[in-house]
Amino acid sequence: AGAKIMGKYNLSNSQLSITFNNINFGGPTGAISAIGLDAESAQAVITGQNNYHITERYGLTFLTNFMSGLSSAISSNATSTTTTTSSDATSSTTTSSNANDYDWTEYSLTGLGAAGTALSNNLSELQNDVPTLTVTVASGTMIGVLITGDYTVGSS
Repeated sequence: AGAKIMGKYNLSNSQLSITFNNINFGGPTGAISAIGLDAESAQAVITGQNNYHITERYGLTFLTNFMSGLSSAISSNATSTTTTTSSDATSSTTTSSNANDYDWTEYSLTGLGAAGTALSNNLSELQNDVPTLTVTVASGTMIGVLITGDYTVGSS
């Protein structure tokens, strides 16, 4: 015989806290005031594995903007045309050439520059936002329950 307790969780400052407000012993559900405790430290926050999803949030931003910068560098360099016209009293000569003077290091640095610009914009937006966080508590982890208000069994 045991009871089921129900409540809500709150994620604040990378810490998971739980408050319980209902209890059920198999009959009617009663009201309760209680909090969850970490069984190992007795703190009012539950310790778990924190995942800030850094790779998912910034990896794709970096990759797409790097590729965009790389393709821009290749396109603009491949299509740059230099035209030189010289004329004298008897003839006129026009010379056109495609100057492909970038190497792969310069292409990569151009792509890296575009990725850096996008990443800095993304990071500046992040300063005003709470980062996405997942706290995983392993199955079978002991969680203590501290009743913070009077409760009489069978009174609710």
